[in-house]
Amino acid sequence: MTPTARTRRLALALLLPVAHLALTVFFIFASLQSATQDRAVIWAEGSPAQLAALGAKVQGNGQFPARGTMPQGLASQRPAQCRDGARAFSLGGLRAEESHAARQLLEGLADEAGVRVCLSDYFILNEVPGEASGNAPGALHLLLQSQLIPAGLVGVLFFALAPHAGFAPRPATLSTRALQVGAGLLVGIGACALGAAFDLVSGGPVEGRSGLSIAALGVGMGFALLVVEPALSELVHRHWLITVSEPALGTAGAAMFSVLVYVALQLPTGLADVGRPLIEGTLLALLYLRTRSLAACITAHAVIAACAFLMAP
Repeated sequence: MTPTARTRRLALALLLPVAHLALTVFFIFASLQSATQDRAVIWAEGSPAQLAALGAKVQGNGQFPARGTMPQGLASQRPAQCRDGARAFSLGGLRAEESHAARQLLEGLADEAGVRVCLSDYFILNEVPGEASGNAPGALHLLLQSQLIPAGLVGVLFFALAPHAGFAPRPATLSTRALQVGAGLLVGIGACALGAAFDLVSGGPVEGRSGLSIAALGVGMGFALLVVEPALSELVHRHWLITVSEPALGTAGAAMFSVLVYVALQLPTGLADVGRPLIEGTLLALLYLRTRSLAACITAHAVIAACAFLMAP
């Protein structure tokens, strides 16, 4: 293969991973801008009468109706800088551009009530839009924008480019497919164990990375994170990238190239953020080379994603 043909081949191999990242970032940003799950909150100290007056002012304000409910446990999580008897007051269901103004409103109402504000803050996407929160339309909106639309667009791009990239069907019997899925399960479990060991050695978050349970996210977002995202990632980083780059780099080179691209597109901010993607990317690339099965890699990736939730506090 000539240098020019090799360069074109590698550029084609990178097209889908870069498109996947760009579309995901774009639609997540759009979701953050259009979502209504932000919350402004203050903790205030004063007499019971003053705090009751502030509560009435917050409920009756005409600028930001007191939408949403207090996050579970917020009222009991008194900040260290606040004395006993302090109470939390908040405005929920805010859009991104409303959060700062809502916090300023709360601070002004506290001043009118004659109470002392010991903490003022706001939270982005504080209320995860899931079935449990009663915000099913918001959950569907966030799910569509952040996961399903990028997945659909990348899928269309894959099927449009596949004939030009040399993809050929790989028929397999039911028993072969079952063995491949079984191999994916084993590799996924192994990647979870190695990732946890890496966290233990490096001092990382061995208790889990998500911080959220499936119940907290809701079924829709759980499906997106445990099924849609693993399927899309494996289609892009293993099935597409290895297959397309293999004629230019050879089998081992294509596998290493896929690992490097996978790690880089996780956007690590330091060496500590490289360990898990490197372990996962290497095992998934080896699994694909051994089985040439997208189903096996999707299974392994889904197990890896599930581990984060199973270990979540």
